[in-house]
Amino acid sequence: MTTSKVALHGGGASKVSGIYEDHWTMYVLIDLLIGQAESITLEPPGTAGVGFEFFVDRPDTREWHQVKYQNSKSGKWTLPALDSEHVLDNFRAKLAGDERSTCVFVSAHAAHPLGKLCDHAAESASLAYFVTHFLSSQELTDAFNDLQHKHWRVTGQDAWAWLRNRVRTRTLDAWTLEERLSERAGAFLDGDPKDAIASLLRIVRGSLYRPLDREELIRRLAEDGTTLRGAGASADEVRATTERFRVGVDNSLVNSSFLPRDEIPHIVRSLGSSRSVLVTGGKGSGKSAVLAGVAGILVRSGAEVLTVDVTRLVRETSSAEVGRAFGLAAPPAAALAAVARNRQGVLVIDSLDSVGVNRDKPVELFRAVSEVLREAAAYPNLAVLVSCRTEDLDTDTRLRGLVAEPDPAARFDVGLLSRGQATGALVTAGHDLSKFGDVQIAILRVPGNLRILTKVPPAELFDFGTEQELIDGYLDWAVRT
Repeated sequence: MTTSKVALHGGGASKVSGIYEDHWTMYVLIDLLIGQAESITLEPPGTAGVGFEFFVDRPDTREWHQVKYQNSKSGKWTLPALDSEHVLDNFRAKLAGDERSTCVFVSAHAAHPLGKLCDHAAESASLAYFVTHFLSSQELTDAFNDLQHKHWRVTGQDAWAWLRNRVRTRTLDAWTLEERLSERAGAFLDGDPKDAIASLLRIVRGSLYRPLDREELIRRLAEDGTTLRGAGASADEVRATTERFRVGVDNSLVNSSFLPRDEIPHIVRSLGSSRSVLVTGGKGSGKSAVLAGVAGILVRSGAEVLTVDVTRLVRETSSAEVGRAFGLAAPPAAALAAVARNRQGVLVIDSLDSVGVNRDKPVELFRAVSEVLREAAAYPNLAVLVSCRTEDLDTDTRLRGLVAEPDPAARFDVGLLSRGQATGALVTAGHDLSKFGDVQIAILRVPGNLRILTKVPPAELFDFGTEQELIDGYLDWAVRT
């Protein structure tokens, strides 16, 4: 891939800049395959395309992309530097000329303070709130005034609205961009990612000056010997996998019913804004039940959900083998993305700790699960919900690395049941609460402990003062029966 790019561009900085631009173009081109865009026009002809590498038509906007590899003079793109390259003028022309247009600036060097102004505007509900709470330094105040009066010549309300909804900046160094492109290509296209990227590059070179839509892109990739991963994924397969997980969890519930957990609605809300959510807790804390509860709410809301229970895996060596282990015709992320298309999808990974260093699992299985998570990150409409024992996460740097990329996960710790929940479950199971002391009730606030005791008939209740005594007593009873 890189060799072919060297031949297409000149030497030195222009060669590197050209490679960077091509990588970003192909990265966005994959949005067509995912269903996140309707068409892309590379190097738009005439004066309309001046200053932009391409534009992308999405369901609700036309998105203009301007790519500058780096600003070697200062290492960042200040407003004067952007102005000298006519970036701000080009943005103004698109934003003022068409209310559906948005503009994206991409570089290996940060656009500062433009990027910070965009972030702050997105977090503010009004211009007044933005000015009062986010223009916290003279640098930002001066930058906003310069944008409003000097560069864009609009009202403060318009400048804020443009920054909030219609201007975005992306900062990716060349190495990270190449890695993300490879991950995206590998997640959605069959074969070696290098070959898939080479096919995309040939299509880019042959698709200038006119719109390219998804059907044509898929057809031309197929003509080049590159096919979609997960193209044959079945919605029934995906949904059946999640339903099997939920049924399995049902069989391990306390008194065969879900106990209300405060974490569930918070996790559901977090998945609306976070690409990854991590659920932690001790052994027997009910993490799987929480995940099943979240999955049920998401399915009822219309989201596509695929659940991978890592404890069911044995010696799979790739994401494709993980998919087959759950009856899928494609790797999990590709199967879920193919079914979800342009809707939200959530990939649920239960019991990540099962592939930790303290578990008796082959290292190849860890790599396979890692591949599943990396591939999921390539799809912008997929979020990942992962559960892991706290003690394993604290002691295993490999597991921490998995949940830290591409972004640190929002984390929820599943705590103990309330005393009322524990005693209520005991009453439901027919037990006399007067036979339980405070120490025993404290032990039974762990859902796993409560579950096994509620299986024991009240007439055969045994004494216990520790968790191990509870487990031993339960096993003795189970053997007798």
